[in-house]
Amino acid sequence: MMFAKNMEILEPTHRAISRESLAEGCIQSIKWVAARKDGEVHSMIEVLGLC
Repeated sequence: MMFAKNMEILEPTHRAISRESLAEGCIQSIKWVAARKDGEVHSMIEVLGLC
């Protein structure tokens, strides 16, 4: 994603120091999906509770 205006560019970035933070989110997502018994495909918006 990039925002540009008046000869300036703003780019949000993310850098993980270790893989632990990524693995933790993956495990939480797996647990969330495993608890669903509806056979549906879910989005990360649902997994994160943003809807």
